[in-house]
Amino acid sequence: MLNGQVLETNEFSKSLVSPLASGGLPLSSILFHVYLVVMLGLAIRLIRQLLQVRKIIKKSSKYRADDLVYCDITKELAPCSFFNYIIVNKKLLSLDEYRHVLKHEEAHCRQWHSIDILLIECLHIALWINPLMFGLKKSLKLNLEHLADEAVLASGIHPKKYQYQLLANISKVTPLPVMNSLQSSKLKQRILMMNMGPSDKIHLIKHLLAVPFLLCLYITIQLVDGPHRYADNDALNKLYDKLTGYYQYIGAKHVLIHIMNQDGKLALEQSWDNRTISFEQQQDLNFYNAAEQFPLKFIESADGKIAKVLAFEEDVWNKIEDYKSVAKQEVMLPPESLEQLEGYYQYQGGDRQLKITAAPNKIVLHEFWTGNDITLFPESSTLFFSKRGNFPLEFIRNEHGTVIKAIAFDKDIWHKVKTNPLSTSAGDKDNH
Repeated sequence: MLNGQVLETNEFSKSLVSPLASGGLPLSSILFHVYLVVMLGLAIRLIRQLLQVRKIIKKSSKYRADDLVYCDITKELAPCSFFNYIIVNKKLLSLDEYRHVLKHEEAHCRQWHSIDILLIECLHIALWINPLMFGLKKSLKLNLEHLADEAVLASGIHPKKYQYQLLANISKVTPLPVMNSLQSSKLKQRILMMNMGPSDKIHLIKHLLAVPFLLCLYITIQLVDGPHRYADNDALNKLYDKLTGYYQYIGAKHVLIHIMNQDGKLALEQSWDNRTISFEQQQDLNFYNAAEQFPLKFIESADGKIAKVLAFEEDVWNKIEDYKSVAKQEVMLPPESLEQLEGYYQYQGGDRQLKITAAPNKIVLHEFWTGNDITLFPESSTLFFSKRGNFPLEFIRNEHGTVIKAIAFDKDIWHKVKTNPLSTSAGDKDNH
């Protein structure tokens, strides 16, 4: 018995597939590889941006003053800075605008805002899958721009005049995300912050700082709890590796189950109907499916390897080491050989019946109890198989060469009878 049913009731199924069809990467592994690919793509993008910054600085006309390097460029680009490099196109600005721009970018350089930008970009690469990262990046950059704006206003520039200049520069080409820029997004919020009173600014800054604080708290929890969780998962995966494989039902070499690790859970696939059942670990080598009330108990051999599994505390399945499927080869049989197999068959120990009909180099098996037709092909004059899955059928002849029975899955016996065991009306109904 398996999955609450006697095996004999499952021997004929229209949806049989090969046990080897259950292979493939688990979903968790696929998602992890997608995560790594995206992370690699973001890292490459950051490196390309840094190389572009280097190229812009290298092509500019430079002069140094007070540990800062002023880079005059000819490219149409909004004023920006990177560490101690201030990059400006003088031709796009008036004298007052140029003076205010330098104040703004000097504040970025002297407060080392480029370090903050690089840190948040690296954090975004590692935690891109976390939706909070996008909000954190925007909040951090807005806060850095606010600090630079405060430095400009502290030099005595009238706020309204400075704000008009910000609006005038909004059409300039935006620099790379890795650079500090006078023309950043959230310009409306920057102007609102400049017009706020001191208490309002403090209140807003507290809210902005709450985001990185919460993120740091999240990362800390992951660093503390993560290794333990990953260690538990690693131990469970090692156990699953020990349990996975193909198991054969005693006395039926073609009746198999496949134990596998499916998305971090132990799963059992039945070869005769391709049904998959997931299990939760109860204790050590004991697993259980509550919905099916289905217990599994794995049994070790003396050397510590898994030797068998016990289903429903009575059905024994022996583990097959190095299981390999054997490809079935179809042979050609004369029509008269196939016609000898035709007729009605009665299940031994039950009331189910089936009918076998010959067709060109194949037979068609009709299940009266389901109405399904299953096509089988000859492997020899007495052995037949399904091209759709694991379905062996063998015909037995007596000493006179007459077919007397068929054996499915090496154990299910069907006796050939001369007439339809069902009533004539029922038989006709089933055949239609």
